[in-house]
Amino acid sequence: MNKKLFHFSRYLHWKKKGRNIVIFHELHPLPLYCSYREWKKISVSLNKADISFIKQLKKYKLIIKSKKDDNKEYSKTVQKLKARLNQVSILYLILTWDCNFSCKYCTTAQNAKKWGNSNMSFETAKAGINLWLQHLKDNSNKNSDCFIIFYGGEPFLNQETLIKTLAYIEELQKQKKISRKHSHVLIPTNGSLIDKKIIKLLKKYKTEIVIAIDGPKKINDYCRKDTNDNGTFLKIEKTLRLLEKNKIRTSASVAITPFNLNQIHNYYLFCNKYHIKQFGFNILKGRSVLNLVSKKNINKYYTKAVNGIIKNFVLSKRPNFEALMETKYNTFSNHLFPPIDCGGCGNQLVIQPNGSITNCPFLNYDLGNVKTVGKNFRIWKTKIVQRFRQRLPLWNKLYKNYEAKSLNGGGCPWNVKELKGNISAKDDFADIFAQKVLDLFIWSKFNKKYEN
Repeated sequence: MNKKLFHFSRYLHWKKKGRNIVIFHELHPLPLYCSYREWKKISVSLNKADISFIKQLKKYKLIIKSKKDDNKEYSKTVQKLKARLNQVSILYLILTWDCNFSCKYCTTAQNAKKWGNSNMSFETAKAGINLWLQHLKDNSNKNSDCFIIFYGGEPFLNQETLIKTLAYIEELQKQKKISRKHSHVLIPTNGSLIDKKIIKLLKKYKTEIVIAIDGPKKINDYCRKDTNDNGTFLKIEKTLRLLEKNKIRTSASVAITPFNLNQIHNYYLFCNKYHIKQFGFNILKGRSVLNLVSKKNINKYYTKAVNGIIKNFVLSKRPNFEALMETKYNTFSNHLFPPIDCGGCGNQLVIQPNGSITNCPFLNYDLGNVKTVGKNFRIWKTKIVQRFRQRLPLWNKLYKNYEAKSLNGGGCPWNVKELKGNISAKDDFADIFAQKVLDLFIWSKFNKKYEN
């Protein structure tokens, strides 16, 4: 092999830890390791590297013959990302923005002002499902999992539409218009209204529950209060026991607040206590974060939250236990670079209570109404979805030479719109998270390979 024919890729990055170096590709960070002394020689001239190491550098596209090789690698990554963008998998049916809780960080009142606080009718829910089915027909991957999410507010405040819609979904499954194997029906809830009658309903339709709970009683009740300003933990705990007893698949949604920030690193223990199989951390977003965190301290809050999320991941020893880390882990392990943080980039359809179609539950973009749009409407063809996609670091100029590009899914447009006034702005949480997770993964491989 003629080493003089090769030179370093513009996508090559390296990091030092003690006497060791990790080298990786910006678009797909599969790590290579060497000593710092060896790297100093190689970085001056490839002629000083042994043939076996050169072969590895070539295999990982870290050395190239010309700029065309880099351009080709970039184009391949872009095409893989685009293939995932027009794959609609999620339908949000927002049954109501009304709620019987009054949590300090919630945006329910704000959303009710935008879309009205009326309940969704069954006719609207049915039209939403039918439009979603038209989108599913266009998916290139027919066997990917899909999700119908009954959202709110508190969805169980609109039980009439919920019950009728669950029956309609079952009918579609019997007709094989919705795959039983690949479809999931989820209801995120505060848990206060679940009784024996609803348990029977959940069992009948094999529905999954996502309970919002922020931790033990003292921590949870700082923010999660009912409309009479009472703590809600005991109600939620009772519901968790009821769901466990009846073997209802239950996940949890955990908001990270200043009141649980120092405890989130061991939340896997809290979830184990209540037999919660999976859970997801939620960073505070939008203007509501300013109710609990001052603007000057937001990045400190993000950094501390990321450290806690990662530590919880490491201590739990269960890669698929917490949703944020599961996405990053699967992206890295299965080479699915880069991830997509926001379903509003073309992966979800959101139906507001009045039938308005949006790509985001929280931003005020009215893209038509399910009762009037034709069968040919596709969410990914709308201008706002195209604007959301321009945020993605793979082609966003704000991320030029950004080493964690492969693990950064662009963050939340709603968050940056409310905090920075522009949906094209960088999401600081997403940037911090991607960088720290990249560091964790590339050095974890080193530790397994050389230190054990």
